[in-house]
Amino acid sequence: MATLAIDNESASSTKSGERSLAVLLAAFGCIVFGLCMILNSQVRSDGTWPLYADRLLYGAKLYSDLHAPLQPFFFLEAVAWRRLVGESWLASLIPPVLHLSLFVFGYYTLVNRSALSGVALAAFLSAAFIVATQFFFYSFSDFHVVSDIQYIFSSIVMLSYVEEEPQRIRKLFFPAALGVMAGVSFTTRANEGFLLYLADGAVLFAVAKPRRWGAIAGLTVGFLSTCLFVVLLTGDNLNAYFSNSMIGAAGIKGGSIQLLLDPVSLVVEAILQSVDPTFLIGVAMTAFLVVIPVLVYLSAFNRAFAGRPLVFTAVAVTGLALDVCVIGPSIKANPHFVLRGLVPFFILALFGLALVALLSTIGVIRRASPRASIIFLPAAMLVAESMSSGGHSLGQYGPIGLFIALAPTLYPAAFERKWVCISSISVCVALVTSGAIGKILVPMKWEYYESRTMFVGRKWIMHPIYGPMYVDKSSEVFFESVCRHLGYQAKASLLSVPYSFGPYYCGIAPWHNYVQTWFDTSSQSTIYKLTSELSMHPPMWILYERQLKFLQFHESFYFHGNRIAQRGLDQLIMNRISGGKWKVELEDEPQQGDLWMLIRTTAPGTERHD
Repeated sequence: MATLAIDNESASSTKSGERSLAVLLAAFGCIVFGLCMILNSQVRSDGTWPLYADRLLYGAKLYSDLHAPLQPFFFLEAVAWRRLVGESWLASLIPPVLHLSLFVFGYYTLVNRSALSGVALAAFLSAAFIVATQFFFYSFSDFHVVSDIQYIFSSIVMLSYVEEEPQRIRKLFFPAALGVMAGVSFTTRANEGFLLYLADGAVLFAVAKPRRWGAIAGLTVGFLSTCLFVVLLTGDNLNAYFSNSMIGAAGIKGGSIQLLLDPVSLVVEAILQSVDPTFLIGVAMTAFLVVIPVLVYLSAFNRAFAGRPLVFTAVAVTGLALDVCVIGPSIKANPHFVLRGLVPFFILALFGLALVALLSTIGVIRRASPRASIIFLPAAMLVAESMSSGGHSLGQYGPIGLFIALAPTLYPAAFERKWVCISSISVCVALVTSGAIGKILVPMKWEYYESRTMFVGRKWIMHPIYGPMYVDKSSEVFFESVCRHLGYQAKASLLSVPYSFGPYYCGIAPWHNYVQTWFDTSSQSTIYKLTSELSMHPPMWILYERQLKFLQFHESFYFHGNRIAQRGLDQLIMNRISGGKWKVELEDEPQQGDLWMLIRTTAPGTERHD
């Protein structure tokens, strides 16, 4: 008996080791793939965060002077890092690598809460990572990832709170820690942070029971204290903060009423897409990938079906042939088709499960497992992101990635069924395969800003200011020409519209602190002020990226076809050029409709340096 017990223990230990190894290998693969994304994601809209950091280090106020419509946390992170390591481009990659590490470690911790096999957990981890980063413009160098990390680690803390029955001191600490993370999320992206706070409160109300109000009070104190602390770190006044980052930011997205309607629009769109033949093609193709391993399993291992292996083998072979003939070319033509086809169903499932958890919390239906209420967190994230997308499903991948990582832990009974587990692994494999191919082909894309296939069309250069840089060859040629006209770190006055990679690359301070003027990250009042200043006393140089297609898109997407301030700015610039008052010195059109112009507003010998 003793020998048998030792053998069982040894077998269990071996199985546990194999399980851990599989998940660790998946996490390592995610890290390596994320590093490739970071290295290949530089586009022509880069340079914004370093320039903001420089302006703040030179004494400008984030809201009073720069009129930033965004929350302050990521600006402060950029300033702290700039002060610590200076201008080195290679050193600027360390924060994205840290973001990536936290991101993967969070998902690794979440999936390890499940009792599934190592292979299954590796599939769920890989799928969660690939899906969460699948949006075209997702970057570990941008502020979105900071808020995503808060959601991931809030889920981890909440699971610990629900499952481990913490001691009294930890019962007080956990809600406060959740409040701090919600505060960091709020001061990164206000809508996501506020909804994380509400979701945390709803989960605590559902699971804390006799101490629920004390837990919610701890959550609230942590949330408000963190928000106030981060805002005060800017050194700006509260009135400027509220008018720019709260009121102004809502106006950029079409107004407060539109923001409240966006989640409803998202649900309606998901319902319509779920019956749209275009989206159903992706679902049907993915279904083939699901059917094959299930049929193989049934024919090989299930006694009830063991008598008909030939039938199942024939169906499996037929499905595999269709996969090779149909899915292969489809992935090549549109690598994102699998995820795009499944997104409406993920959205409806996530909202449906959140509704069930809500009805269970308020006692309308039979109480479910306490951990099921944690579904409020990815659901809240989905609501928040819909407010940034105008209620459209495109790009709603972060909440789906979190949902994938949480599902085996929140609903373990469902995955005890072999066919459900195998089907889920198959879906994960399909998502990882198509998503990874998509990211390799296009590591980053937003509007006209697109990076080439990983490690294609790029080269290492020794920049005179930033040291070693890994850059796109065509962009390097154009911006080198710009810098030759202006000079590196010259005192020439330069305005770059809408983004400031030109001033960043040449080491020139942006004119009048206009770091960026993008359509949905600049307030209308700021653009009207800029247009007025340009009409009376323009800078010597303007680097203008003209993109009428996306100007019109933002007018229709957020403002129902109404004219926005950037339309007047474009007309002013083009009228001055056509009238001969301003001269185009350089032109570049990397894509049709994406016209870059270096414009000189003064004749040689009449330079101004205001």
